[in-house]
Amino acid sequence: FGLTMAKRLTALCEICNQEPYKYKCPTCRITYCSVPCFKRHKEQPCQPAPKTAAQQTPQPIHHEDEEETDLLSEQTLESLADNKALRAMLTNPHLRTMLDSIDTSSRPAQDVKEAMSIPIFQEFADECLKHCGVDIGQGSAT
Repeated sequence: FGLTMAKRLTALCEICNQEPYKYKCPTCRITYCSVPCFKRHKEQPCQPAPKTAAQQTPQPIHHEDEEETDLLSEQTLESLADNKALRAMLTNPHLRTMLDSIDTSSRPAQDVKEAMSIPIFQEFADECLKHCGVDIGQGSAT
């Protein structure tokens, strides 16, 4: 687990070849570091990458109580990607490891609940929610 994560953190963006990658195209799995690199990549249609058994990505788990309204728009996702506070938090390798683990988990809701006891994760989650306009109910501000 640690060696794979260390290797991933040093691999470069396949678009600009200058920064470590942070994301993968959901279609072709090419790695990129930022929204501008993603937009540059999407200027040309991409094809799904052939998958071997070792490369299979976990499929999202749909819960019966999950509604379409729980999903974020592309515009909101891009806005989150441009959020400076979130980008600064994502420089923390421990937070990135937690997010990667949750992203590939078979029980993400439980893992998020457990991660909320870790201050850096809670700060990250609160900033995401705040940025999306969700009242996180901190303190007794009037």
